[in-house]
Amino acid sequence: MKKVIVNKDDWDIVYQELENEVIKTSSYDKFIIQLMGNIKGKTVLDYGSGPGVIANTLTELGAVVEIYDSNKRILEMAGRRINNQNIIYNKESIKKSYYDFVLCNLVVCIVNHDEVLDISKDIYNALMPMKGIAFIGFCNPEIYQIHETCLDIRH
Repeated sequence: MKKVIVNKDDWDIVYQELENEVIKTSSYDKFIIQLMGNIKGKTVLDYGSGPGVIANTLTELGAVVEIYDSNKRILEMAGRRINNQNIIYNKESIKKSYYDFVLCNLVVCIVNHDEVLDISKDIYNALMPMKGIAFIGFCNPEIYQIHETCLDIRH
């Protein structure tokens, strides 16, 4: 049965589906990790982390990863996957000018315009000046046929 998310605070009801995505993990996540290169010891913020799948992989590869998501229940569940100390529950607690990399995948396409501006500022402020790199994944409206995209909200 298809689940529909209308409110961003309800993403935790599809946690299991997000955790079990195969296409995103094998294509997007793998590609981004390759672009990042050697991440051992690098600081990474996964902004809009969902269940923390890529954060877990990056941690296993030696990165120092912190995650933030606006859905507190998802963060609590993601805490089972990564160290609870690496969870940021309040976006005001995101470190400034700190991260080598900030990932923000399939987030800006599911929020309103004002939130996109706020998220962009948060990402910019979190990155190390002059050398931090942001990876922002956008939803592709041409791939509606892929089952996994049925979870996305389109504005």
